[in-house]
Amino acid sequence: MSRIQNLISLNCRSLKKLFLALLLTIAITLPAIAQDDPFFGTKTPTAPAGPALYGKDGATPKSVRQGSASASYFHAAIAAIAKASSDKLRKDIARNPGGGFLVNFPDGTEEYVLVVDADYPKAHHLDNSEGDWVAVLMRGYAQHALRIGILEALQNSSTIPASTKSEATTLFGESGPLLVAYDRAVRSTVSEGAPIIEGVLKLNKANLKSALTTQFKALDVSATEYKTLLSLLDDETFFNTLSFVVQRDGEIFGVEKNAVEAATPQRVMQAFLGSGYLFTTSNQEMTSKYLAMQKTGQAMTATTRASLPEGITDAAWFTTTHTYSVMDYNDAAQTITLRDPKGTLPAPDGLFTIPVATFFKAFSVCSSSSNE
Repeated sequence: MSRIQNLISLNCRSLKKLFLALLLTIAITLPAIAQDDPFFGTKTPTAPAGPALYGKDGATPKSVRQGSASASYFHAAIAAIAKASSDKLRKDIARNPGGGFLVNFPDGTEEYVLVVDADYPKAHHLDNSEGDWVAVLMRGYAQHALRIGILEALQNSSTIPASTKSEATTLFGESGPLLVAYDRAVRSTVSEGAPIIEGVLKLNKANLKSALTTQFKALDVSATEYKTLLSLLDDETFFNTLSFVVQRDGEIFGVEKNAVEAATPQRVMQAFLGSGYLFTTSNQEMTSKYLAMQKTGQAMTATTRASLPEGITDAAWFTTTHTYSVMDYNDAAQTITLRDPKGTLPAPDGLFTIPVATFFKAFSVCSSSSNE
């Protein structure tokens, strides 16, 4: 009997040692996994330093500079928001514990922007801003636009099976690597050729599927999930809606400047401020009302006409169908100060002041963060 008790005691001690060894292995392994996973976190409370977010001027209009490629609608809107609420944009960006950044939006969603993706706008001449904050916001906005467009496409499709639609809606509603994969795949597909024919962007579906498969695997999206998601591209409504979203915000995905650019700044405001409104300058009374809102901290942009109107001379500041930030409105003097997001002409910093009469001649479309 004593011998049996000794054997039982020995086995219990052995099992206890084995259990403790297993716990130690898990404790060592999990942080190591977390260290390598950009969406999991790090084993230390201190996030990697990463690239410098802000230059010497911080999150201000002065530090916003469009690159040589056309993305004026985005940069002009960001500079206008920075003028109205610089702190708001700073609070929108947070360091991701696993590396890169998190961009937070008023609708409660957040987008992961990894360092390699934040490098894309500068590498492709979309952004020359001081620091990386504008580039980070650009990629966050691109993913956010894709998320909203895809969720709308799922809702509008009448041919996607209910179970697939439900699963996909859940997946696209969550933050994580999925939208990073779509952003990368779209950019990759566009770089291989995506012409606009009769006003419609023609994405290559086979190339997009291939690029998505590569990114799903690279970002460790489960095989079950990505096979379901790839099948969505075979739905005509879904694919056409996705193509439209990419065309609508084309420049930030690498699509050449398109005809719908003038309608975009208010969507940037909608994304970052929760509201955005588009209006034409044909109603001068209403436009003047919006201009007066500059004194109450509203963001506003204005887009020029397709050609220089007659009667305007010495207009070194004028670029056709180009979006500018509205910086000030002087009702007494009847002048408007604007800023070219390229930040070069006219010097200094792309700032210039023109009479209200010239503004109405030169600009056709405006966007505002408020309509009251």
